[in-house]
Amino acid sequence: MTARWYDGLPGDLPAVSLLRATDWSATPVGALEQWPDALRTTASLVLRSRFPMMVAWGPELVQVYNDAFVPILGPKHPQMGVRLSETWAEIFDTVGPMLADVLATGTATWAEDELLFVERLGFPEDTYFSFSYSAIADENGRSEGVLVTAMETTARVLDARRLRVAHELSTAATTSGSSAELITALMGHLARGQADVRFATLHLDTGDELALVGSTHPLEELQPPRDDQDVTAAWELDTDDGQTVVSLRPALRPTTDLPEPMRAPVTRAFVQQVAAGEGRRAVLSVGLSPTRRWDEDYRRFLLMVGQHVGSALTAAAARESEHERLERLAALDLAKRDFLADVSHEFRTPLTLIAGPLQVAVDSGQLTGPVEDALRLAQRSTERLTRMVDSLLDFTRAEAGGLSARPEPLDLGTHARMLTELFRTAADEAGLDLALEVATLPAPVLADPAHLETVLVNLLANAVKFTPSGEVRVVVLAGSDGAVLEVQDTGIGVPPEERELVFARFQRGRTSAARSIEGIGIGLSTVRTLVELQGGSISVHGRPGPGTVFRLVLPWAVGATAVSPSSSASVSARARSAAEEARGWSRDPRPASGLAASLLPRVVLADDNADVRDFVALVLDGHARVERVGDGDAALAALRRDPPDLLLTDLRMPGTDGRALLAAVRADPVLASLPVILFSAHAGPEAAVEALNAGADNYLVKPFTAAELVARVRGTISLAAARRQAAVLAGRRLASP
Repeated sequence: MTARWYDGLPGDLPAVSLLRATDWSATPVGALEQWPDALRTTASLVLRSRFPMMVAWGPELVQVYNDAFVPILGPKHPQMGVRLSETWAEIFDTVGPMLADVLATGTATWAEDELLFVERLGFPEDTYFSFSYSAIADENGRSEGVLVTAMETTARVLDARRLRVAHELSTAATTSGSSAELITALMGHLARGQADVRFATLHLDTGDELALVGSTHPLEELQPPRDDQDVTAAWELDTDDGQTVVSLRPALRPTTDLPEPMRAPVTRAFVQQVAAGEGRRAVLSVGLSPTRRWDEDYRRFLLMVGQHVGSALTAAAARESEHERLERLAALDLAKRDFLADVSHEFRTPLTLIAGPLQVAVDSGQLTGPVEDALRLAQRSTERLTRMVDSLLDFTRAEAGGLSARPEPLDLGTHARMLTELFRTAADEAGLDLALEVATLPAPVLADPAHLETVLVNLLANAVKFTPSGEVRVVVLAGSDGAVLEVQDTGIGVPPEERELVFARFQRGRTSAARSIEGIGIGLSTVRTLVELQGGSISVHGRPGPGTVFRLVLPWAVGATAVSPSSSASVSARARSAAEEARGWSRDPRPASGLAASLLPRVVLADDNADVRDFVALVLDGHARVERVGDGDAALAALRRDPPDLLLTDLRMPGTDGRALLAAVRADPVLASLPVILFSAHAGPEAAVEALNAGADNYLVKPFTAAELVARVRGTISLAAARRQAAVLAGRRLASP
């Protein structure tokens, strides 16, 4: 028996078995034994290959395919021996002309990621193929069939187009401004992904309803007439996981430029809850493509879309919330600045009417004794209050951008000498060495005289305040970028992590080693503004030992001649007043004036402000013997050395403050019953209650009158004496038989 050509094919291949089982005599190709050599050879090659291949033979294009081609056929299999026009009727209008051209010309063709709407699942499915058609010639060179090599690329194309949508959604969160702009951008990106997102709507939960806030299509395209089922009602979620697929009746047909099968009515939508920020929720509804199967890949893609939309909405809500918070803070800041400016301006009139008469009285020469002391004390306090008001005005103008500079060529060394000498007395009384080193500079500096004075006075005053011992040194030298002025001290120093904070507004040094903790915390903030306004820079540095270095750099006035010191280097009254105040931080407590009779009660007074100490001693002259100390540590030493009749202490002091001093007194068995009066600028019942709960016998709020001070002191001493006498009498009764 003659061997048949197909007997040599591998018998374990399903496609070979199907080939043998097919009645080929009933096909245009004819029985297997009668196949021409070209068909036999090509069919043997195809059946043995592991790449998806098929032979379309003859004018009728009858199919012979291998096992690797079966997944492309899907539910259509088996189609062995069937005309290609029958198997692929739905796409034959596309591939038929291509096959006919190959048969007619013998020229191969190639297509990559070709969109073909194949019906394998009962509906036209958008699928993608890369394939090649090659002619199969007989022994005479005539094209008798077509060799089809094909690979389905649907999964790769879907992944790429869906990834593009996800990427665009993720970038929308960083490129859009407000929530409304973001939602518009999100809907635009989803509209461009219409192959998988036939339409999309976004509803935001307002608390009362789900309000439509975004849509890829005009609303009238997505809402059927009211007598039919309302689409928005169908999108209400009642599932545990916040997602569901709903049927749309009637189906929707949103406008699109997609190929015809994709324009089929949309009958289903995937609805899911997404985050919207600040505890709100949103509902994203996506119309499902009528040409795609609803499978796990499709679902994962739409869940990823929902995550990107939710993340973008949450980020936008956070940005808007932060923006609103910053706007509120800015408005509050502006209101505070305006308030400070208004108050500062209003303070100047009464200050003028206080300072003027005080000056007249002091200059009259008719004052003597305690009256003169009181008025001079009031004059110093008025000058200090005026400086504080001026500082507030400078600060508010700086914050509002209202400060301007009038720079002129200045001799920096001359200005440094004059202002340093201004603080010579204050440094001497504080026991500090005040040194000045001025190098020869190659040119004057370009600076505003008034602003330069404010800067140097502030730096020198701070150096004296925060240097308990050692020296303050002012150094002027030439730098690479301009003239350099350094104010160096051996004081308490500034930790590296806090050095930038010293220039922040409302920041004050509260260290226990300072000579005083008074101030409003805007000096160095204004200093930096003034320096930068003149084109300079200022920074703070540490030094090898204890202390701090403030480094000021001012630009050169190249080619200019310095303005005469007589017109620009004079020291203002404001600067002299600041230097005088610095003297007060170190003024030694003086013995009480007036009667020194031993019968007067003895009071220890603790306050870091010398003028306050002088005022209280002046008021109590004749009512008590006052021992004045400048801080809590000195007060505690005085109390233990010789317990007095009363402790009168400020609440806020460097070192041991009033609260800590009170606690130490109450913990000392010898001093525990000592009457204590706390005074402070903290007003309100809460401050008084806090002081009394801490163990104080009385509380005074600054400013207090002389009469009130005397009454509180006498009353507290008398009440303490009465308690002691009652305790003694009670002890005698207990001791009696």
